[in-house]
Formats: sequence, C-alpha cells, structure tokens
Amino acid sequence: MEEKLNTAEASTRVQLLDIVDKELLEKILNAFTKATDLTANIVDLEGESIFHEKTSEKNCKFCRIILEKEKEKGLQRCKGAYKRAGRQAAIFGEPYIFRCPAGLIVWAAPIVINGEHLGTIICGQVLMWEPEEFFWIELKQMNSEITDDFYILIDAARELKVLTVEKVQGAADLLYVTADNIMKFGYENRKQKQEMALQQSLLNVEIQNRKSLEERLSIQSINL
Repeated sequence: MEEKLNTAEASTRVQLLDIVDKELLEKILNAFTKATDLTANIVDLEGESIFHEKTSEKNCKFCRIILEKEKEKGLQRCKGAYKRAGRQAAIFGEPYIFRCPAGLIVWAAPIVINGEHLGTIICGQVLMWEPEEFFWIELKQMNSEITDDFYILIDAARELKVLTVEKVQGAADLLYVTADNIMKFGYENRKQKQEMALQQSLLNVEIQNRKSLEERLSIQSINL
C-alpha cells in the first residue's frame, strides 16, 4: 500500500481545495458533527487545518487550552501528531486511532484521490475511560513541557466526552465513509476539470490551425 501512495512534497502536489470546494467540505463536516456530536476538522499534509483559524473555536475547551499553551511555547505537538496520523491512515487505507500528545483519543481518516494523499479528517478529543488518579498523573507528565498550571487542564478534562471502544470504532468507521465520499467527489471533479482542460487545449489547437490556414490563403491571394 505504501509503495502505491504518492509521496511527493506538499508544495508540488494538487491541493485538496483545488478539487473540492471549501464550503462543501464545511457542510460535510457540520453534518458529521450533528450526527455524532463530535468535532471534526480537515488538515493538510503538515497537520495544519485547511480552514480559517476560527474553526479552532469548535474544539473542546481542553484542546483550546492546549493549543493556546503550545502557541505560547512555540510548539506544534498537535500539528505533528496529525501529520503522522494522517500519513499512517493513508498508508494503511483505514481509520487510524491514536492518542494525541496531550492524552486524548483521536482518530484520522485519509483523503486520497488518484493515489495522492491530499488531506486528513481528524476527529475525537475524547476519552475511552472515566478519569481516575493514574490519568491525572499521565496528564501532568504528558503536558509538563507546555504548562505547570494543571488545574485548568484538569477542570477542562472533566468535561470531555467518554466513549466506549465500540463507539470510538463506530465513529472512526463513519469518519472513513465521510472521507471516502469526499474522495469520490474529488475524483469526479478532477476528472471533469481534466476533460475540460483537454477540450480547451484541442480547441486552441484548432483555432491556431485555422488562423495559420487563413494567413496562408491570404498570402496566396495577394500573390495572385
């Protein structure tokens, strides 16, 4: 699977938003959120959201705090995790469930069009168990480099959704179906654009040939 995946650098690849309209992507994610009550986002190959920064407001309170602290420290733990998770999901061609650097459960679904990994849908920000003493210890250890004020993190963590393994897997599978629909739409849209480009190219050649023919006929008419 990995060998078939196009590994070209992001700067040389077709961008997802060149193929699929941003507003359509937002509608798809909003529909997913309404159906599951879970927040979803689409990131590029570097783990950066393809949407405006205001989408971060949709994150849970815990993640907003983490992102703010990371920004203050000049760190990019979340982006790095999303980049790696997206890559793994694309390699295996299935949802990739992982634990983020801050300690939450997150899953990724790849958006691969014509063998090119163009982006990843990220979802989760949940727990798979009720917080207990060991979790609070882990929470402090995993986030010690970004803050020493754990009271706000603990308060925010108490508000996190707790899902069973079955629900996490079900949500991950649904996310993959969502990504698959985006891929199908993107493929058809890209194919249509390629066909239109080909038709335009053929038309340009025809116009140029006609122009050349008219010039030759004009010259012959003058010589007569």
